[in-house]
Amino acid sequence: MAIRSHRHVAAPGPKHGPAHAAAPRIRFIPNDPLQPALGVEHPPAPDDAKLAPRASVIPETAAAPPAREYPLDTPGFRYWQLAEALHRGARLWSALSPRFRAWQGGREELPAVPDGGEELNAWYDRSALVFCHVHDAGAGGDVYASQSVDVACHEEAHAVLDALRPDLWDAAAFEAGAFHEAFADIGSLLVALDHPGLRALAAAQQKGDPRASSDVSRLAEQLGRAALDLYGPGASEPDCLRDAANSFVYLSPMDLPSGGPASQLTRESHSFARIFSGAFHEAVGRAAGTGVSREAGLDAASKALGRALAEAAVTAPLAPRFFHSVAREWLTALGGVEPFAGALQSTLRERRLLRAGTSSGDPGASEPGAAGCDATRLAAADLSTGHALRKVCIRHADGEITCFALAAGAGGEAEAAAFVEDLEVHGRLERAGGVRAPGSRATHRIEEQGGTRVLRRIRIHGLRDG
Repeated sequence: MAIRSHRHVAAPGPKHGPAHAAAPRIRFIPNDPLQPALGVEHPPAPDDAKLAPRASVIPETAAAPPAREYPLDTPGFRYWQLAEALHRGARLWSALSPRFRAWQGGREELPAVPDGGEELNAWYDRSALVFCHVHDAGAGGDVYASQSVDVACHEEAHAVLDALRPDLWDAAAFEAGAFHEAFADIGSLLVALDHPGLRALAAAQQKGDPRASSDVSRLAEQLGRAALDLYGPGASEPDCLRDAANSFVYLSPMDLPSGGPASQLTRESHSFARIFSGAFHEAVGRAAGTGVSREAGLDAASKALGRALAEAAVTAPLAPRFFHSVAREWLTALGGVEPFAGALQSTLRERRLLRAGTSSGDPGASEPGAAGCDATRLAAADLSTGHALRKVCIRHADGEITCFALAAGAGGEAEAAAFVEDLEVHGRLERAGGVRAPGSRATHRIEEQGGTRVLRRIRIHGLRDG
């Protein structure tokens, strides 16, 4: 399919008139279709001519729809809704991280598909961002993932992290996958908090409580409603897919079940991620303070903590407890700047993500197995072929046994085996030579490589395993 950019540059004005004609405007929902507090906005169409990296939307029709205010729930609206959401996300990450200068593989553009088929899903697979739709009778029609800024910026943040830390892609370790999901949810929070209206709304709803839920903390309300309608109680939280306002504390993923209802903490990546995304949300709220300038405080805190997290994501060694590794680097990246460092340090300790006694500028003792780990070198390596390869055998549901090599990250053989078993149990694993069926939930595949079977990630899936 040909890739068509969504860039549109205003035509020059008359010789003696304005320098340029006014940019055409579009309809835009600034958060989620089920979050109506701010209504529909009418911003100028995004112009990505000078934005790199950028995501380019592939139109559902033969040609890119001209920029104008299309009716809601139409292909033209979805095109420009997704284009604007991804523009805001890419622009923000470029400002927060000087290291983010290209997508994974050195590309300047990343395709985005606004309707990739009928299923309740969205994903990033290194070649594109893909958003699907599903019919939800309870909602009275079709639900499109591409119409939610939360979902769009979540998937885009996966691609940002893959550009910053490509070694996490194939690592068969629970915390590496969960950090990908946490970083993606934090990406959605950052874009929401970059919007003045949503910041003011969050400040009013939280009333100074850093753990209080708000329209900003509740992510993907419409997809969450569809999950409940289609799959029943426990498929998502009651009023959204996930809520970053939570009180989860760190436990070893090996001590948690492989799946469960949304109310339960499990080692499944979307569920376990809530420990870290919850810490980000709480630390931002603490640093913002409780005074009349709380809205401005949320802006400053989200950007300071987001900038430091982007740096920590790059520098954190792939240690057995990767959440702790990132937490230490995150605090160090803040450099003692208050009130952000104090708020983050207190939050990380209470969430059991930081050992007692660790302070800003003191990264603390390395996790076992992290000594001598050069994050820059690892980021450039292909873990599936060159780092921490281990042999794992698994018995499939039909009794067949398959053995293969995998990149175990730093989690050890027991965790690597449990990681693969969970993939098999939840239908996330494709066998070598297998054909992916429509609607497949597979995230990993066993591939033949030089006479050896190797576990490879094929995409980061949008929905959690139950």
